[in-house]
Amino acid sequence: MKNIIRLALFMALLLGYTTHMSAQGNSQKEDKDKNEKVKIGKEKTEEIVKEAKENNGNAYGKNKKDMSAKEFGHYRASQAKNKLEKSEANLADDEAILNRDRNSIAEARKRLEEMRKNGESAEVISKKEESLLHAERQLDILEMSIKNGREKLMEKGVQLKKVSEPQMKM
Repeated sequence: MKNIIRLALFMALLLGYTTHMSAQGNSQKEDKDKNEKVKIGKEKTEEIVKEAKENNGNAYGKNKKDMSAKEFGHYRASQAKNKLEKSEANLADDEAILNRDRNSIAEARKRLEEMRKNGESAEVISKKEESLLHAERQLDILEMSIKNGREKLMEKGVQLKKVSEPQMKM
């Protein structure tokens, strides 16, 4: 009987010791993993910093290749004019969409009035009115966006003219 108790006690101690040692081993492995991750993180940070130093940024004229400064200036001015024209075309398209949708809402309002005259249920009419109000709000937002875009476009046009006028005099 004593031998069984001794054997059980020995097994319990052995099991406790192995569990404790494996837990310490896991924490040591975790510490190594953390240290490796920190090293990798530092390396990546250093690489990013190197790339940032090597990168010339978005400065125009850094990579003008074999163009002279004057040629490059004309090239940039033409790019700016093209961008301005493209923006004007986009705003014109948006205005066309706005006008088309305003007309369709006006037609929908007329149909809604006819539905009221014909005695359509109030629930259906109220749902349609809500959807029309929502569409009008969206169109108002679009209209404000177009207005702001036009203002910015005008400002950019004025800036471009100020910059290009001295070039014209030369």
